[in-house]
Amino acid sequence: MLNGRNVLIVEDNALISLELESMALDLNAGTVVSARSGGDNKLPFPDQLSLGLAILDLRSLAKVSARLYDYLLHNRIPTVFLTTESIIENAASARNPSATISKPFSTEDLTTAVAIVIG
Repeated sequence: MLNGRNVLIVEDNALISLELESMALDLNAGTVVSARSGGDNKLPFPDQLSLGLAILDLRSLAKVSARLYDYLLHNRIPTVFLTTESIIENAASARNPSATISKPFSTEDLTTAVAIVIG
């Protein structure tokens, strides 16, 4: 489904991040870069990655640099947002293809969201 697209994952929970990485690879992602938004782990800047998809935890979004989020919007990078909130709201601008899924999520939930954002 991802046909070799490079994927950026920003998720604070290491187990969820590993699961997302595995799911992305199962969907035929190219390079998958996982980064935690807090702590010492510096986020890679996506222009070095030729991104085809970003998966961002909404809670982590507040910690992500404005520069990264602006890059995703400006370059119309398809984005899947993850949330634990019971009310899901689309966090992205209309300029950015996006979907939001609730945690806990299944492989099917992620697959459906990816299909929506990459068309």
